[in-house]
Amino acid sequence: MNTGDDSHPPAEALTWLVTEVAEVTQIPRDRIDVEADLEELGLDSVMIAVLNKRVEKQLKKRDPTLFYQYRSLKSMAGHLSEKYSELMKNSAPNSGVVDGRKTGANIEKHKTMGLSNSDIAIIGLSGRYPQAENLEEFWENLRHKQDCIVEIPQERFDYRRYFSEKKGQANSIYCKWGGFIKDVENFDAGFFNLSRKDVLFMDPQERLFLETAWQCLEESGLIHPNWQKQARDVGVFAGASFNNYQLLMAEAMAGAESYSANSQTFSIANRVSYFFNFTGPSVTLDTACSSSLFAVHQACESLRSAECAMALAGGVNLSLHPSKYITLCASGFAASDGRCHAFAAGGDGYVPSEGVGVVLLKPYLQARKDGDNIFAVIRASAVSHDGKTQGYTVPNPVSQSKVIRSVLDKAQVNPRSISYIETHGTGTALGDPIEIQ
Repeated sequence: MNTGDDSHPPAEALTWLVTEVAEVTQIPRDRIDVEADLEELGLDSVMIAVLNKRVEKQLKKRDPTLFYQYRSLKSMAGHLSEKYSELMKNSAPNSGVVDGRKTGANIEKHKTMGLSNSDIAIIGLSGRYPQAENLEEFWENLRHKQDCIVEIPQERFDYRRYFSEKKGQANSIYCKWGGFIKDVENFDAGFFNLSRKDVLFMDPQERLFLETAWQCLEESGLIHPNWQKQARDVGVFAGASFNNYQLLMAEAMAGAESYSANSQTFSIANRVSYFFNFTGPSVTLDTACSSSLFAVHQACESLRSAECAMALAGGVNLSLHPSKYITLCASGFAASDGRCHAFAAGGDGYVPSEGVGVVLLKPYLQARKDGDNIFAVIRASAVSHDGKTQGYTVPNPVSQSKVIRSVLDKAQVNPRSISYIETHGTGTALGDPIEIQ
């Protein structure tokens, strides 16, 4: 990598560069370190594309590799000053003079790249997943391609009572694998001001979501002394699909004339709002596999319509009772070999896996103003239903294409600028080809 002339580039070139980078990244000019590596400024491919166009407009010459050749803004300014001295003269605004390390003025412009309050910033996140007690461990599992699928552990249920390799057997399961979170039965009731009786009837999914919401808020710096005494305008949107804990309660009370089945999914979101004294919308959503994503979508829409100032969104999913596997196997959704062969030959289903994840959301411009850590920006989201197809579980490529076009239009993003996508990939001969199409 070329480092260029790092000594003392003319102020005009450096000030102009800092101004352009500040506008595109929304980083205040006085916080931009001109000697720092460019990657520390958080420049992504979209931002670099915008900056390249601005450089091209200024220099009357296209150089798409410029931001990959030079390590810092200072070294890049030295190159520009040497090669385009006449064009760089009088290019910088009068709002500040570069002192060789940081600029001396704070420009607040928010229209660059269309970033506005319709864009939603992710300012906090937390989660627990199979063989990953936190996001750091989860990332390491991804990095090292760790397979976290195991046979159903005894502490969930004895799958051998229901297992049959032959598909189609009534009240049986042919899939005996899954991903599982450790110690889901553990919960500090006293910490959350709950009695043992309250916790006894509380779905572990509710407990996990509450714990994860706390961790997300704590790591975002929003837990402070007397934080519960003042109501805050925060919404809570939780995605949850299966609710099998009541079946365990029914089995535990076998023979009794009646019992209290007080485990209900609405309480997953409402428990968080109650405990934290949040007054925004509080909703648990069930849209099957898309529950968590739809919860994030609803949270973004709530923020855009000013129903709340911030929002917690995410989902939780546990496999607590054999009925979940019996249902998935009866409908043929579960993989027969314990592996999800996404976009590959031989796939016949997915593997049930547990998880809980929460993100903290805030309008992008407000997050910038408040100095929050921003992990990512949600430019837009869109939803649709496949309507009537050849079967109740058969996807619709026309409807799916329409919703993709819709979200790209909303975000004002050119599809050619997208370098990475995340897909559903159910590993089935029916769903995967349609998703590719």
